[in-house]
Amino acid sequence: IEHFMHILSAVILWIEPPNVIAESIRNGGSESEFIDGCHVLLSVASLTSSSLFDNLLKSIRQYGTINLLSALTSEAVKSVLDNQNEEETWGSDALDILLETWNVILGEACADKSPMSADGALAASNLFKIIVESHLKAAADSAFEDSDDAEYFHVSVSKRDEQLALYALIARAAADTTIPFLEQLFSERFARLSQRDVENDPTRTLEELYWLLLITSHVLTDSGEGETLLIPEALQAGFTNVVEVAQHPVVTLSWSIINFSRQCLDPGIRGRYFSPRLMEAVIWFLARWVATYLVPLDVSREIDSVGRHGSQHSRKLLNSFAWDNNQGELVLDFVVLMSMVALTTYQGEIELQTLTCQKLLASVVRRKHTCAYVVQLDSWRDLTRAFASGRSLFSLSGRLQRSLAETLACAASCIKDPEASVQYLRDLMGPVAGCLVENASRSDLKSVAHQPDVIYMVSMHVICFKLFEASIMGNNCRSVAYWNG
Repeated sequence: IEHFMHILSAVILWIEPPNVIAESIRNGGSESEFIDGCHVLLSVASLTSSSLFDNLLKSIRQYGTINLLSALTSEAVKSVLDNQNEEETWGSDALDILLETWNVILGEACADKSPMSADGALAASNLFKIIVESHLKAAADSAFEDSDDAEYFHVSVSKRDEQLALYALIARAAADTTIPFLEQLFSERFARLSQRDVENDPTRTLEELYWLLLITSHVLTDSGEGETLLIPEALQAGFTNVVEVAQHPVVTLSWSIINFSRQCLDPGIRGRYFSPRLMEAVIWFLARWVATYLVPLDVSREIDSVGRHGSQHSRKLLNSFAWDNNQGELVLDFVVLMSMVALTTYQGEIELQTLTCQKLLASVVRRKHTCAYVVQLDSWRDLTRAFASGRSLFSLSGRLQRSLAETLACAASCIKDPEASVQYLRDLMGPVAGCLVENASRSDLKSVAHQPDVIYMVSMHVICFKLFEASIMGNNCRSVAYWNG
């Protein structure tokens, strides 16, 4: 411990006070010592427990190391967002190091199953609010920039998601304050759109909503690459003072976003507000939310049998609220309707249609309990008819048509009645088989067989037919990997 204290005492002058050091660098000072100091914090965090890391600075300061880390991260975030079009990289380099330090600290606290100290949680809460407010300002300021010049949203998706996931860890460390904060911000922007006159430009507000959807998705859900998504443990273990489901911040935030998303079904509202880009964020949120919060009912009953006090009661609320008052079925119906809108109204928007086919619809059929509900919906029958007819969805690329065929075929396994399951597949296969027979019977087959559009159409029908045939043989879900990716 003494060794760590000596190290921290030696480098503290390089990084404190953070705002003064950052201003000096912006005015031409060297950033090397600042970056080195950030590296030292990461190294110390990797070799100590989260509580020991926080206490190291208290021997020479009136605050803990986590408070210093919070202040440093705040300055790095501001630097990155204030200098997007400049060649300065110190803020970005420092931010990567500092976020990894948070990752180590919060991962250590989670492994110990011990919550962060009250001071640490307050520092995390204050930092997250600064992060959100800074990004919202950057989003609004970029609203009217030429797309070629707006660097804010041109980072790679993987880099963006990696950063947002680390922001989410910080938010969860103080979930009792950060989630109500997100709910307030989202509700304010949603209300602002509802009250806006037609003449006023909503672009700034829509950019803010776009970013709020991204960060909220990361806070409420995990990526769960290759795994069954679970409600984040920090959210299940928190909110022990919440008694009523309607008062749970996770619940109110979830329904706020879902109620906003429903507006896209109105053609007038969709035309004014739901650009392809905003739709991508909505669909991405819903895909993760459906896979996380539409929990099998036996899971919530199992939690309920353990107890209804403190964190156990909060766990019960989070694992069951989505099905209360038939809300789960309504959400699934809305998801299918929204998918049809995305696939038929936003033609040519490849990224949006890819998210719809490979993320959102795949999340609906991946779990049998949600799939069993969805195959009974009129909206799902409309989707299968639209696919079988080939007209409204013919503009989809071959890859997406195959992905959609896999998803529709997988749903057959969730129909309990064997005869109904076979009939479902026949309804899918009939038009496809009919089209193949029709093309094979054409009198001009030899002259048109080499045309690209004919080859493409027949190839897609053959692929779909094979997928449906595999479903009849009982293999219908083997080809549908997680997220259908």
